[in-house]
Amino acid sequence: MIVRALSVWATPTAGSVGRGPSSLSRMAPSPGNILILGLAKTGSTGLYNSVKASLAESGHDYYAMFEPTRADQLHNLHAYAPELPLLTKVMIAREPDLQLRYDLFDKRVTLLRDPRDMIVSFLLFRPFIRADVSWEQVEPFVDAIRDKERDPSAHSVHSLHLLADQLRLASYRLDRVVEFMEWQEALIDRHGLFVVRYEDFIAGRLEAVTDYLGFDVDNVASASPWLDHILRSAGSGDWRHWFTEDDVAVYRPHVTRYMKRFDYDHEWRLAETPRINPVTASEYIEGKYRRRHAQQQLRRTGLALDVDARAQRERLQDLADDGNSQAMYRLAKTVGGAGDPAPTFRLAHRAAVQGHKPAMRLLAELYQQGRGTQVDAERAAFWAALGAGQDRSRGRRRRLFGRRDP
Repeated sequence: MIVRALSVWATPTAGSVGRGPSSLSRMAPSPGNILILGLAKTGSTGLYNSVKASLAESGHDYYAMFEPTRADQLHNLHAYAPELPLLTKVMIAREPDLQLRYDLFDKRVTLLRDPRDMIVSFLLFRPFIRADVSWEQVEPFVDAIRDKERDPSAHSVHSLHLLADQLRLASYRLDRVVEFMEWQEALIDRHGLFVVRYEDFIAGRLEAVTDYLGFDVDNVASASPWLDHILRSAGSGDWRHWFTEDDVAVYRPHVTRYMKRFDYDHEWRLAETPRINPVTASEYIEGKYRRRHAQQQLRRTGLALDVDARAQRERLQDLADDGNSQAMYRLAKTVGGAGDPAPTFRLAHRAAVQGHKPAMRLLAELYQQGRGTQVDAERAAFWAALGAGQDRSRGRRRRLFGRRDP
């Protein structure tokens, strides 16, 4: 069953999650802040979606943030909203720049995947990563994939990656990938990350992560159009059909140590009769490219969506549900006339605590007027000053928001 995460439109009440007060009073305690760390194409987005949906189903009101790109996003949340439990998914490639406060995360999870499947999966994902890639660049790549579907020996995976480089698709440097794999190993050792295998996740073997997190986690598909491009084959061992002997020679020396460390079967036998399904190859790329490209363009234009159009409004909601502060702010500005000011306050507050200055100014007005919250002149003054770019003292911040101050 696909369960949609608690929408930022909803007021955090029992009714918003379909449970009465008595059931909420018996709800298990919040598991605290949850961090999911992932290498590219290891299933971390799928696990994030599953955890987010499971939290909403259990009645826990979480702040979900998908792949933050700046350190201040998380630091501001810790500083200005320590009472809001946080679920975030972070790419290991960005982890050094985010200056994560691991001590503020009660649960820390990372995912492993057979690196050979990762190499194939990332190959087919390269056309979607950048917003400025034209179809003219992608089409020769798709033609080469079709050649490989007809004859799996026609191209090695390595040669297809080189072709993608020539076509200026998103960068893929094997040495960097290996560096990130080694960094993941260091993070596991340094911060005691709980390890989930991609192969277990897609097979629904989630008992261990359920025990670790303290609530039931179901393997669910993404309900968000923004994230529905992530899932491709939902399988493992595909590399045996994609790799050639040349690929074995190229990739084996680079991934052997990682595979041994995490007990992946170090056996490189290729499929005797390799078959590549167009549904998860060329048709996957063609079917996803245009929609993904359009979505990327929307983000580049500042989410210039028509909030009166249902489909576009729902897209804004999906982005807001995953922590996009601009989407939260735009929705906050549009729901104010609906009668109930609580959704406006909720949205403005969640955008403001991430560092969105227009949302800070809106939040100051709401505190000043008592719309969606009680009148609070001190908080109104604080957010007005912060929204105007004026620094506030750390002592005052701690007095207003608590001790979790980076």
